[in-house]
Amino acid sequence: MPFGFSQASGRLSQQGVATPKTFVAAVAEAEVVYPKGTIFPSAHEANLSANYRPLPENYGEVVQKMRHFQVENKLPIHLKGGPRDMMLFGTTVAICGLGLLGCFKFYYDMSFPKKA
Repeated sequence: MPFGFSQASGRLSQQGVATPKTFVAAVAEAEVVYPKGTIFPSAHEANLSANYRPLPENYGEVVQKMRHFQVENKLPIHLKGGPRDMMLFGTTVAICGLGLLGCFKFYYDMSFPKKA
């Protein structure tokens, strides 16, 4: 990379990308040749992979749940679980609303002094 003194910054800086004057064809790369008998490990061959982990027993259920939650149906992820999730979300919103009302009541009470 070319560097030079910059009058603007007062120090050495990169002078920009240098472009070649002419473009030539890229050099052809040699094809990779594997010797006969080369075995490429797959994800679940215990004897060939150091990071082998057996699939869980409920792998099919997990895949089905993944498919269920990835369906494009305009619902946020926290509501895709069904009516139970809707109930939990509604309860959370209600508790947050009560907390907000409590904050405003506190602000109102603290804004006006008590009469003695």
